[in-house]
Amino acid sequence: MHQNALFRRKNRGFYLLLGVFLLCMTVVFLLSGGYGNNAFYADPGRLFYPEPDNRDAYMMQTDALLKGQLHLDITPSKELLALENPYDPHQREGVEYVWDFAFYKGQYYSYFGVVPVVLLLLPIRLITGQFLSTYWAAFFLGLAAAAALAFLYRKLVFRFAPNASKKTVLCTLAALLFGSNLLFLCARSWFYEIPYQSGLLLVFLSLIALLKAKESGKNTPLFFAGLTAALAVGCRPVYLLCFLLHLPFLFPYLKQPKRTVFMKIAVYGAPILTVGMLLGIYNLLRFDSFTQFGAVYQLTVSDIRENRIFDLPKQAEGFLRYLLQPIGLREEFPFLALSELEFTSAANGMYSHPVVGLLQYPVVWGLFFPIFLWKAEKNAPLWKGFWAAGLLTLFATLALVIGTAGIMERYTLDFQWLAMLLGLLSLLRISEREKKPAIEYLLILCSGVTVLFGLCIGSMGEFSRMLVHLNALFL
Repeated sequence: MHQNALFRRKNRGFYLLLGVFLLCMTVVFLLSGGYGNNAFYADPGRLFYPEPDNRDAYMMQTDALLKGQLHLDITPSKELLALENPYDPHQREGVEYVWDFAFYKGQYYSYFGVVPVVLLLLPIRLITGQFLSTYWAAFFLGLAAAAALAFLYRKLVFRFAPNASKKTVLCTLAALLFGSNLLFLCARSWFYEIPYQSGLLLVFLSLIALLKAKESGKNTPLFFAGLTAALAVGCRPVYLLCFLLHLPFLFPYLKQPKRTVFMKIAVYGAPILTVGMLLGIYNLLRFDSFTQFGAVYQLTVSDIRENRIFDLPKQAEGFLRYLLQPIGLREEFPFLALSELEFTSAANGMYSHPVVGLLQYPVVWGLFFPIFLWKAEKNAPLWKGFWAAGLLTLFATLALVIGTAGIMERYTLDFQWLAMLLGLLSLLRISEREKKPAIEYLLILCSGVTVLFGLCIGSMGEFSRMLVHLNALFL
């Protein structure tokens, strides 16, 4: 049995590996320009008024709430107000407007989730009297999300592969962290990154709480699981699909006495209903709809209202790109890059930036292996349920991202961590069961390749930001 050595509180290997990854995140963040940005700002007027910039979206949202208003303190131009369809980029040519904000009934809004403002930015502003900058907020949230992912993996390994060797678990943990694309966000800690970092942090915490609830049988972790999962939706609505991951842990409660079942449902559901109602009212007051978070009203490269989730050509291209597109090569360090290979899009209004297909990471192939081992897993209903729910969540999220947004490496943050997690857990279970050195060494090798790919792609970030910044600094 390896679990006593692997999961004791003072496991140095686990904390050392996590520390190395957090250090990598810090270095990438600083070298990509983070050190050149102040962590705090006292005067919002010099930041985004009267010439607003969407890089300060979250500080502007914080400032608006402090003023007791839901819209941003920006006056739209008369030309924009006069447009028949301001969401049409062709009509906006030559018109003054603010890029990538939601525009509705003559007011500007931020369509980015409000939960990070309520839980982090607004309290800091009230306590310190200053605004926490966008760059540093995203960075701190990224560190917290990475740590939460590591602790989630440790708990899942304890549940699903407790006898796996220590070195294999540590290698697969490294593959998960570097392959999750969390490092990618540090190379451009911008306002886009805040909802990803905060949403994923809350998703990971909700799963940790569910595992804790199953271990202890107590209601407090169950309450926390419902609360954090609901708050994650307030960061990015797509994380509503992550509730599917909760089902395998919740179904066993149905076998308990009716009074216990009712209590469990109430404890778990109460925070979900409360947060859901608050988010619905927030949406209603801004966009006249309980379910509309505002993304369809953004002023961007296309009219988002025309996007269709069930656009088959668009979905086909998206799945090909997100799953199969190969890693590109470059002449300078780090020699690997986002591929420039382009598919021909049959749909309009779709982002089409270079990406690295998930199946280029060798450990991801492991997520399909349980299909062939289904009968052998007959005595592991929780694992089978978690794997099936995870696979459904993965592909549903992938389809939703393609249909509502498009193709971009940054968008993989919504689902890449889950693909890595399922693949690594599946391979770890096989390695634990077979107990063959060759399988273990192959898993370690595949984990090493995943770490290499993740480090090279992640350290560059979107548009090779780190290289651009270093070239501007030293050349």
